[in-house]
Amino acid sequence: VFSASVGHLLVGAATLLVTAAIFLHIKTLPEENSDGPSKPAPCPKSLARLLRLLVALRYHVTVEGLEKIKPDGRPLLFLPNHAALTDPIILYSRLAHLQPRPLADEGQLNRPLVRTLTSLTRPVTKPDLRATSGSRRAVRAAVEEALKRCADALNAGDNLLFYPAGMLTRDGSEHLGANSGVQRLLAAAPQTRVILVRTRGLWGSSFSHAKGQPDTIRGMLRGALLVLANLIFFMPRRRVHIHMEELPQAGQMAAQSLQDFNRALETWYGTESGEKALVPYFFWQGSKPKALATAPQTQTTKKMEHAVSEALRREVCDIIAQSVDSANTVELSPETRLGADLGIDSLGLTELAARLEEVQGYRIERLEKLVTVEDCVLAAAGLMADGEKMPEAPKEWFARDAAPELRLEVPPADNLPQAILRQAQKDPQGLIVADAQGTMSWRELWLKVQALALLLRRRFPEEKRIGVMLPASGAATLSWLAVLLSGKTPVMLNWTVGPANFAHCLHLTGLSVIMSARAMLERLDDQGFDVPQAAPGDLRWFFLEEEARAMPLTLKAAALIRSRLALRGWERLGLPRHMSETAAILFTSGSETAPKGVPLTHANILANCRDIAKVATLTSRDRMLAMLPPFHSLGLTITMVLPLCFGMPVVTHPNPTEAARLNRLCRRWKPTIVVAPPTFLAAMLRQAQEGDLASLRLGVVGAEACPLSVYEAFAAQCGGVLCEGYGITECAPVVSVNRPEAPRPATIGQPLPSVQTAVVTVEGSMRRVPEGETGMLLVRGPNIFAGYLAGKDMPPPADPFVDVVGERWYRTGDMVKQAPDGNLTLAGRLGCF
Repeated sequence: VFSASVGHLLVGAATLLVTAAIFLHIKTLPEENSDGPSKPAPCPKSLARLLRLLVALRYHVTVEGLEKIKPDGRPLLFLPNHAALTDPIILYSRLAHLQPRPLADEGQLNRPLVRTLTSLTRPVTKPDLRATSGSRRAVRAAVEEALKRCADALNAGDNLLFYPAGMLTRDGSEHLGANSGVQRLLAAAPQTRVILVRTRGLWGSSFSHAKGQPDTIRGMLRGALLVLANLIFFMPRRRVHIHMEELPQAGQMAAQSLQDFNRALETWYGTESGEKALVPYFFWQGSKPKALATAPQTQTTKKMEHAVSEALRREVCDIIAQSVDSANTVELSPETRLGADLGIDSLGLTELAARLEEVQGYRIERLEKLVTVEDCVLAAAGLMADGEKMPEAPKEWFARDAAPELRLEVPPADNLPQAILRQAQKDPQGLIVADAQGTMSWRELWLKVQALALLLRRRFPEEKRIGVMLPASGAATLSWLAVLLSGKTPVMLNWTVGPANFAHCLHLTGLSVIMSARAMLERLDDQGFDVPQAAPGDLRWFFLEEEARAMPLTLKAAALIRSRLALRGWERLGLPRHMSETAAILFTSGSETAPKGVPLTHANILANCRDIAKVATLTSRDRMLAMLPPFHSLGLTITMVLPLCFGMPVVTHPNPTEAARLNRLCRRWKPTIVVAPPTFLAAMLRQAQEGDLASLRLGVVGAEACPLSVYEAFAAQCGGVLCEGYGITECAPVVSVNRPEAPRPATIGQPLPSVQTAVVTVEGSMRRVPEGETGMLLVRGPNIFAGYLAGKDMPPPADPFVDVVGERWYRTGDMVKQAPDGNLTLAGRLGCF
């Protein structure tokens, strides 16, 4: 493999990368998954030799105590410290003859090549529980199942490689905290022999946290290049010492308290601690290690304390205190550690996170970020950086900023998909949808929509309606559009109305299929809403992430051909022969009566979009921030459909309450327009750092009265104009809005150009009231729906229309005053009819 020829040099580098990819992903947690017992499949001696050869290219490894470990038929549980991403491969190269089954991340190993090669080591797979965004209940169940499988493996005679700390060390020392995995394994498999493993010399390498966040893929690629640059055999080597020692009377020791047991292990791992050192990367630099200075600790706590009220801080401390066993109670300070000081283990952490989320409604995505009391305070306040990898916006996202500024219009079209397709035909390569994970061009969007539509048509040929239950996202956009292109009617389901009203909506529309995501159902389960239990037993779920993976290749090919030809002008190939006249079925809130079904036609929504173009100048340099769910009429029409019809790029986020994340999206993607209720916008303004919202030139608020403080904060932070509007689900939804050139706070603006209004008396026969007097608002126009949905075997819905002076008007139930200039001011709610 390592001959002098260039070809063999490349083969050698490839071998290094492949082998490293197998083992560098063997990162374990103290309470993780297992595949259970299986019959031995010996790791070939050739693999062990290859591992040692590859390790020797960079590391000079010495091992002490291995010769004393004599197999006697009892399973061996190896408990190493975890200093760097490379210690699993180094350790396994010395233990291969004992065939320990490594505990490995399921997501990392579930790749075609890696999965095949790692089968030689028979890894026990586990989900990445600490970073999971799934259900807390599911996490707890997975932890319990993982430990059971590990115990089964030991009881079947398998040796196990198990990292008790569960993560890479951040400071060079091993912290077990309240991890109870080892104790529980020994209780379940008492015949197990425990082998402690202490590795020294890796702290300070590029694969450790000594110099920042290690990157596995980049590190492997860089390592391969360095090996080649050093002519393979001449790279300076880092000295690594591995000490192994059997723990005598492990069962008795594990029977003591968890704190005492873990503290004893931490003490053993802390013996002979070494300083972090930098070993040269090139042979001409010599081979002597250089000590690295310890980076000063950041004063995160001190910096953030001013942003959190004392009341919230006390509430969080009370929640933490209630989560702690009385034996571990200590005086809480911001630096108090949840695991090491309070004994809160992984299971307790999931329950604590759930309670913290209830404080102000902020979702805690990554449990491993909750290390100290202050972390909990910041998480509950929505101020904690969650560590998610938000990509920077690509330069193509801003491509139109350098081009001449053009006014955007809705193209002539008979329906919404046709209008959207005609926008896509103008610039198929242009980016149109983005989120925290990346972007989608028109070409990608239309291809995915076509594939999904073909699949829906094939899977559900008899269905006339399909439910869509997704938050603001590219997936929601794809789903809504795909249902229309499949010739069916999308029903936008509201999961916030509660189980009873949710079940009512399903019965009203006769739904038997719902498009959603499994992760979303798990999140709702966290919040106490068991969606499948509220749904009929024969309801079929169409989970997008699973269907996308299983989509037939022939269907993908057909979608590719149809989408490309449609973008080139063959519209008949991109649009269904028979399209539903209803563009979407929404529901009223259900706050006063059971939710009513609101069918909105393509003409209703197109009328709203075209009116918006007349009252607000939208240009080719505009981009929108979309956060409202598509079950909300403002979210459907204004933040999902309108950008597509105008060809305006839109960046989405699924949770409008996550102000800090929305602000980070704004900083990266620089939207110019935001549409939201005042409450959500106020939270963004309150938490924004300098420059986060500088790109916003226009804000539109509705759904509730907007306080004057929000106007002032928006002007101060963004320098833009804030306009308040008014809308109703039945009106698709916008009825009136302040004009950007002359907004009037405390009013809901003037009616849209195609909307007619009448303010009438509510007692006796309806008649118009004089200007300036309060009356009930009636509206009529092309954006008004035709009537509520009639459900099978259900009482007919009440007629929401009234006749006044020989004309048919929609009765809003809202009381308003109308000024001489046409501006409306809300004056209360009369109630439903």
